Amino acid sequence: DMAEIKRLLQSQIQQVVTYDTSKWGVDYVCKPSLFIDSKSSDFYEDNKPICDYECEFLANTQQADGTWAVTWGWGDYPEEWSISKNWWKSDLIIKNCKFWKAIRD
Repeated sequence: DMAEIKRLLQSQIQQVVTYDTSKWGVDYVCKPSLFIDSKSSDFYEDNKPICDYECEFLANTQQADGTWAVTWGWGDYPEEWSISKNWWKSDLIIKNCKFWKAIRD
């Protein structure tokens, strides 16, 4: 039934989200915004504190030029990465701003 599916999904989310927030600014990690896109999400209420933390994290880590640091790289492909990193910055701007607006509004 749907309640059981929701419970299983919530359990899975809690297993993959990185709750050690000290890693968020330096590692390639899974944040709640990957699964929760608004306050109306079935998973928001059970994850409200970590969603609120992610909004604070975004506010505190946005750089002067409006971007956020890309915390990963493509070590074996430096040429390709120098181009792709800008795409990832754009992707982060869009996703982070959408998450912020959805949770804060």
